[in-house]
Amino acid sequence: MDLLLWCGPVLVKSAFRDIDWYGRQVRIVPVECTGSSNCAALAYQYRDPDGSILPRLVPAYARAPLESFEKIALASFSAGWGILTTVGKSAADRARLSAMCLSDSCFSGGDLNTGQGGVHSGYVQVALDAIRGRLLMVATTAHTSPGSHLTGRQSWKLVWDAALAESGKRAHRVRARAPLPPPSGGMWRAGSSLYWGDYTAPSSPPNQGNDLTHGQHHDLAPALWQAYLAPYLAGRLGLPWLDLLLGALAGGAGGFAAHELRGRS
Repeated sequence: MDLLLWCGPVLVKSAFRDIDWYGRQVRIVPVECTGSSNCAALAYQYRDPDGSILPRLVPAYARAPLESFEKIALASFSAGWGILTTVGKSAADRARLSAMCLSDSCFSGGDLNTGQGGVHSGYVQVALDAIRGRLLMVATTAHTSPGSHLTGRQSWKLVWDAALAESGKRAHRVRARAPLPPPSGGMWRAGSSLYWGDYTAPSSPPNQGNDLTHGQHHDLAPALWQAYLAPYLAGRLGLPWLDLLLGALAGGAGGFAAHELRGRS
């Protein structure tokens, strides 16, 4: 059996139970928390002396030892990033993970006008592992903020750019896999298994041009998991060249060209 911890102010609705896992048994366990600092504090509460979190977090919520699960994935919405970035800082925890899925779940302090701010190092390390093909990382973002922090799009782009810079990889536009709706800002892939669904019209200022509200990314999660997580866990996600080819067919004559996402506003 596989385990998926669903973190943040989350609900497990009927759509989450209807996912086709391609024959794998996947247990979805909510880890409910609100407020990013509270979520991070929850993660640190389970940290053991060597800095790992999963060996204590998993039994506390799944009521079974870590070793009883074949594959472990983490998913988060909104403030749940406090748990995921904390786990991502531990090399031992990253080695135990098969996937991370973020539903508008990356937020940093910074300047809304410039998009500059703090970069979550735990996410960068997971993104690098995904680029290298060791696990799956896929994120969807909105461009909304109450003004007290960067938008999800701005915050995730800082992580994305840092991972691309460190790995030396470029981002390529690909076709969004069904049933995930196509993002107006594009579906992007870097390296082997790092994906970003940019659900904001290009060049839109903060709090404008969104395909979905922040809250709607919670309910988009089942489609995200069906499109990327389920086939990945089952070994069916496909090869990078196939994504590029499908992106070309969907995008017309210019679709096959490599698009570098760094620097997009």
